[in-house]
Amino acid sequence: MPAPLKNRAIIVLGMHRSGTSAFAGVLSLLGVDLGSNLLPASATNQSGYWEHEEVVNIHDQLLMALGSSWDDPAPLPAGWLTSEPVAGCRERLLGVIRRDFAASPLWAIKDPRLCRLLPLWIPLLAEANCEPVWILLVRHPSESIRSLEKRDGFPRGKSELLWLAYTLDAERETQDRTRVIITMDQLMSDWQATMLRVEQRIGLPWPVSPQRAAAQIGEFLDPGKRHHRAGEAAELSPWTRDTFDGLIAGAEGNHAKMSSLLQPAHAAFAAAEALYWPFIRSRAGDIEKTLAETNKKYAAVFESGEKFKEKHRESKEKLAAKTAELKARKDQLAQFERSPGGKLNRVLAHLKPSVRTHVEPVNFPDPPPSPDISIIVSAGGDLSQTARCLLAVRTQTKGVAYELLAVADSASVRALGGWKNVRTISNEYAAGFGEAHNRAARQAAGQTILFLDQSVIVESGWCQALVEPLRSLPLAGIVGAEAGMLKPDGAIELFAAQDSAALLEADFCTTACLAISRNLFFQAGGFDGNYLPVEEVNLGIKIRRTRRKVIYQPRCPITKPERQIDAGRLESARPKLRRWAEAMAKPA
Repeated sequence: MPAPLKNRAIIVLGMHRSGTSAFAGVLSLLGVDLGSNLLPASATNQSGYWEHEEVVNIHDQLLMALGSSWDDPAPLPAGWLTSEPVAGCRERLLGVIRRDFAASPLWAIKDPRLCRLLPLWIPLLAEANCEPVWILLVRHPSESIRSLEKRDGFPRGKSELLWLAYTLDAERETQDRTRVIITMDQLMSDWQATMLRVEQRIGLPWPVSPQRAAAQIGEFLDPGKRHHRAGEAAELSPWTRDTFDGLIAGAEGNHAKMSSLLQPAHAAFAAAEALYWPFIRSRAGDIEKTLAETNKKYAAVFESGEKFKEKHRESKEKLAAKTAELKARKDQLAQFERSPGGKLNRVLAHLKPSVRTHVEPVNFPDPPPSPDISIIVSAGGDLSQTARCLLAVRTQTKGVAYELLAVADSASVRALGGWKNVRTISNEYAAGFGEAHNRAARQAAGQTILFLDQSVIVESGWCQALVEPLRSLPLAGIVGAEAGMLKPDGAIELFAAQDSAALLEADFCTTACLAISRNLFFQAGGFDGNYLPVEEVNLGIKIRRTRRKVIYQPRCPITKPERQIDAGRLESARPKLRRWAEAMAKPA
């Protein structure tokens, strides 16, 4: 034997923007319990929604889990009522009813989403031991459509489909149940007669009498708050007109007319759903797949853009650092030019050209458009020595596609300016060896660079002796005619002249005569701007860090003077050289 009913529930049904909020507000003023956790009013519904916030949230979560939403007119998927998401939401809704309304003899729930979820709520209320009265609010569909267009920007077709889906679902599920059909016009024109009809259907008096609440209800139902009036019915589909006319007949008590209009509307709408919605869902799936693929492509483009921005930022930082370094060097040069040493340097620069003007120029043939090799000669203050070096290069480098560049001080640059096909790069005092030779390498057109000191006199085959191992040995990074080792204590030791033809692995090659790939030179960072021999050793270390080898070529035919190294400068560099030696000794 079932337990006696403890309370009665008024379930307010109707399409969004159909007057359900106005009706629920009147229920509240008549003392019906709507719960304490109500959605707040908003700019589009200033009188309040009168909806239980937790119930609305559960409904939205359930629709989302079913692949739907409140503004989706499509029918819910087949078998949804027995799906896993429904079971959890059902228990939560039952918990809300028992917690918030168990002690209320008369309470109400209002949420338009109920129209789509009645197959869940009907057995739920029975389990909660509640006797429901179903109130179906009806507003002219044109008014609901215009209200949705203003609030949500929906097109007419979508809003009309929503109106039909909500209204027909609510009407079908509440047939043969205790219900009252009310139009918004009835509520607004004569709320007292309307609420008396509801009271009689419930079978319980209102907790607050209509006479006591009359003034408040009259103010609440102010006709001025109704912003949308019915338009031309011809704008609506025959299904919509028949459904609305049938419900109007039901609200007026003409149930025969209501049945004659609604039964065909139900049948036609159900047939249309069965025909069109599977195709629409399939088409929507294709569109979502295409959209997902497009989003994936754009995500990849965005990621590439972010990486490019990061590289751009790093490049800007490096440029700023180089700019600051250049400014510091220019400031150093300006300071030196103002010093007694700078003045003396300018005097000597003016005196030396007069001595060198008697040196016979060494002219070179026109270089090829795309030379294989760029020979960079370090020209010192002795122009006659430079001429001897260049003359040997011109004589002993036949059959090679090369160009010639000379790095010299400002006075030598002026003297060499008249020599044919000798490109000059000024080695300003404050720039130092490394910076000037890096600039020369940047201007070089050849894929292989040969650095040559003016003190060296090359002989026949010298160029091939350096370049051939560089190109034939896969791991060759530098090939030099003068090389050495870095000792653990920071001392450096040059190899003695070798009679053997075997190539030897070294720690570094000197700039007296060495060959290197232009790309590898800049990949390693070029010369670091210190003073010889430190930058020579450092270049060798950097090349070895790229897992390339530094090779001594003892069979390179050159004549060079004894290597003189400034002992004081070398001693001051010992701490740095020692640290490099320790780093090189560690396994990679």
